Amino acid sequence: TKRKGDAAICIRQLSPYTLSSKVEQLRTAMAPYADSLDSETLKATLLQKSEELRGNMEQSVKELQAQLEPYTDLQQSLTPYAEDLKEKLDPYAQDLKAQLTSLYESFKLTNHAEMIKVISTDFF
Repeated sequence: TKRKGDAAICIRQLSPYTLSSKVEQLRTAMAPYADSLDSETLKATLLQKSEELRGNMEQSVKELQAQLEPYTDLQQSLTPYAEDLKEKLDPYAQDLKAQLTSLYESFKLTNHAEMIKVISTDFF
């Protein structure tokens, strides 16, 4: 369907921004400092890379929001129609529920009567 296709497109477009790849890049950048145990350099690099990662994530969120905006607008524009439709269909749903309940009760009574008939025939 169109939604699945749109979702696949979004996933493909967001794949460069995935957190796991950014964390792996950070880990790779930190490896030389971790081996030398230069804590000040490690701390400074970690802070810098963390800020870069945060900035990349914020940009990714903004891009995703921009891509999803048409769908959000569509949903908001359809909400009044959906609520109106729900109001119009609710009486029919209630009537259907009542009819199904009545049918079920009738079925129970019929089966109960049949069982009594079978039992009374077998024992009397």
